[in-house]
Amino acid sequence: MRTLRSMKIAAIALTMIVTAGVSACSQSSGTEEEASWAGADPSEASGTVTFWSWGDSPDIVNAAVASFNEVYPDIEVSAKVVSYKDYVSALGAALASGEGPDTFNLEPAMAQQFTDFAEDLVPLYEAQVGAEWRSSVSTVAVDELTVDDRLVAAPNSLSVAGTLQLNVGLLDELGLEFPTGSVAPDELAQFCETVRQAGKACVSIGAKDGWVSQDVFQAIASSVAPGAFAAAVEGGDWTAPGLESSLDIWQSFFTDGVFQDGALGVSQYPDAWNAWLRGEAVATPVGSWGATDFITATNLNNQSGAGVSDPAPLQTVLVPFPAVGGDPTTLAASVGSGTAINVDSENKAAAAAWVNWYSTDPAGYQKLGADTLVGPASVTGVEATPGDVAYPELVEDSLALLAATAAQEAEPRAIPYPELVTALAAALQSSATGESSSTVLETLQAASDGITRG
Repeated sequence: MRTLRSMKIAAIALTMIVTAGVSACSQSSGTEEEASWAGADPSEASGTVTFWSWGDSPDIVNAAVASFNEVYPDIEVSAKVVSYKDYVSALGAALASGEGPDTFNLEPAMAQQFTDFAEDLVPLYEAQVGAEWRSSVSTVAVDELTVDDRLVAAPNSLSVAGTLQLNVGLLDELGLEFPTGSVAPDELAQFCETVRQAGKACVSIGAKDGWVSQDVFQAIASSVAPGAFAAAVEGGDWTAPGLESSLDIWQSFFTDGVFQDGALGVSQYPDAWNAWLRGEAVATPVGSWGATDFITATNLNNQSGAGVSDPAPLQTVLVPFPAVGGDPTTLAASVGSGTAINVDSENKAAAAAWVNWYSTDPAGYQKLGADTLVGPASVTGVEATPGDVAYPELVEDSLALLAATAAQEAEPRAIPYPELVTALAAALQSSATGESSSTVLETLQAASDGITRG
């Protein structure tokens, strides 16, 4: 086992990708003695724990660490937030060098990639939550973070996508109302032309990033051909007529001015999102995490970070992407992230205490995340009580929409196959540059056919 794992470390050092399907050689806890950290009393743990994540603003991370230390004062958490676009390569390099963090966040595709570096967390749940722990955790979240019957990471908050974040105040200034519900693509393009004539961009998107392109394409497809996207992910037909029509619409958004000029050359964070925060665009494709901007302090901090001087709270809502295919847009939901424990951590008892508070305890980060509107909790018993919402009545419908989506069996947002994530991102880039939809989807189908699915 050690030899095989060492070979995989070398592979990550070269490619920053650990391929799925080889986790049988993982050095996870296989005996009661090895898993003793899982059943240790968290209150007796001490020392330092390193933790890596992406996306969270510093104030949210600092609040999480401070809240944790109120319960576990003898554990010091050294937290590092890495930009999403650099996260996989940075984490891969750190783990390959043997200098990886004690705990680190993963999304479903990352769980496939880094399974050999993560402990199986089922023993932690059994020890800290109980034998019936599965009844208190989102089934979708557990399934998405399980690789070869090993729970690679403990689910955190859920992530809902397929929405646009609107700057309602800016739209009011322009005397415009963003079209929602059933909207033909040419009608949306006409509206966006009106916005452009007023000197603003319509939808500010960082189409350089595959994840946000996937979110938008999946939303389009849900209206054009309900269920076709999810079926294709699991080995179905990417060349189906409905998906080809969806890709035609995606391509038209670049040529018809729905997306801002130069969209392919910028990232969603910070580029496209900051442009939206500065009032340069009326909309941006953001999911449930965009609700953090409903909270006054977070909104003001984000605007300041985007270069807005003397900011005032934005009037903003989240709405489903326009139903450009006729059927209602279906939002997609998946676990936003899960927290893993490094198999090589030298302080697993303290790491387990952090993961227990961060992921399994309804009174821990799951509660903090719900209250700060990072995302709906993945465990039962958490009621969000956000404070200092700038415009409570304005955002009521947005919060209800997110809660309803998280509570139902929504179409999965996450694609659990890293190779397919890469292939889809390349396909959407090719489409945006003008390549025919049929050619793009044939190439994507070939890549999909070569993927081994469990």
